[in-house]
Amino acid sequence: MELLLVALTALAVYVMWDRRRHPLKRCRPCRGTGRKTSGWNREAYGVCRRCGGKGELRR
Repeated sequence: MELLLVALTALAVYVMWDRRRHPLKRCRPCRGTGRKTSGWNREAYGVCRRCGGKGELRR
């Protein structure tokens, strides 16, 4: 039981440390490019609505 508690605590500390070290993640809809393709024409691009064209989001 104690080993499980230690493991969960270590996992929580690691997750907090990792998020502080890497606060941004790649935007999924635009795959980090910042632009979104049009549904009708694959050659037309627009700004990604989710990330605002930055390509990154806060975790």
